[in-house]
Amino acid sequence: MKWKLQLANGWFKKVNHRSLSMNQQLQLQKKKKKKRRIGDRKYVKGVTKIKEAKRKRSSGDNRAAIKKQKTVKEQKTVKDILKELPSINTRSTPGLITDVVSSLTSEQKDWVKRMGFKAFLKINIKSIPLKLFHFVLEHYDEGTNNIPIKGKRIKITKEKIHKVFGLPKTGKSLFDLDMVSEDHQVFDGWMKEIEGGKANATNYKKIIQKSEQVDMNFKLGFIALFVNTFAESIPMGTNNLVPVRALVEVDDISKIDWCAYLLYCVKISKGRWRPYNPKCYYRGSVLLMLLIYCDEIECELQKIVRKTPLVTMWTTDKLKERQSFEIEAGGFGVGNLIEQSSNLERDKNENQDTRIEEYEEKYETIFNNVSTEKDNMEDIILHCLSKFSEDNRTKEMR
Repeated sequence: MKWKLQLANGWFKKVNHRSLSMNQQLQLQKKKKKKRRIGDRKYVKGVTKIKEAKRKRSSGDNRAAIKKQKTVKEQKTVKDILKELPSINTRSTPGLITDVVSSLTSEQKDWVKRMGFKAFLKINIKSIPLKLFHFVLEHYDEGTNNIPIKGKRIKITKEKIHKVFGLPKTGKSLFDLDMVSEDHQVFDGWMKEIEGGKANATNYKKIIQKSEQVDMNFKLGFIALFVNTFAESIPMGTNNLVPVRALVEVDDISKIDWCAYLLYCVKISKGRWRPYNPKCYYRGSVLLMLLIYCDEIECELQKIVRKTPLVTMWTTDKLKERQSFEIEAGGFGVGNLIEQSSNLERDKNENQDTRIEEYEEKYETIFNNVSTEKDNMEDIILHCLSKFSEDNRTKEMR
């Protein structure tokens, strides 16, 4: 039997619950529940205060962490940002031709100049900033032949290609020439000189450096290396030998419109590029488009002495510097487009600065021609003396 102390007339007395009325029992149960709830509430409230305090501390820690995270994000270095940007696969790096030209003989250098490739004798670029080039190529539209960037538009033209490389921009089209067959005596002989029969840039370099004179091995090796570095290669690591076969029987390749050929290669190479395929290699000229972009988009952080052809004024370090400076300035392509009028004025000033070089080039050309003719004259005289040594006219030739 349960008993409860109940206050009645100021005295406590034991009460038998069973003797209480139904209403009294209900009131007692309500009081009991109320006390339990109050006790529970006090307990829960205490826990809640502790939890709330912990939550505030945790929230404060989170806010501090977020603030720290933002600070870290703001303090990202250029190197960190570049790591996050997409790059590009390419086999067309100018390092090999840079190595080759430094080892040419005087006779070979003269041939390179006469053929219209003089600028490549002064090239000093071994690698290319591929993050910046990826940005340029991604924006290039082969349909309109423009590079539209943030409201600006760069047009790719033969004249601009000439400005970059100094190559002939008039003459016969390379596509109008007939290709010799693969078993052509000269072409087949040249292919047999290539190590392992593997037509690639490394072997072209070897065959050029192996030649000490201007023979067919040297000429075809130089053409092949140029085409596959600055024009277009073909997939699977092999090289494009179509232009080589077309030029086997051409003595003077300076009469070829090289700028038109490179313009064609720029257009078709973009159409064959698959940016989302990690195994896809870009087959066109990386350096050509990059230098046109760098010439027409302003970069205030970089001060550089300008001259043409553009390939002679840029170096590996300057191009890497340009890539970093653009990130530092706010991202790729944020610079202003250099107006054509400004370009013309700048070109005028550049031409004044490089005029002595133009005279020097003309002098060298004439001197080389005179030297060649002089050698021919001496050969004629010696041949004549061997046959008509007693003739007075022969003596006058001496």
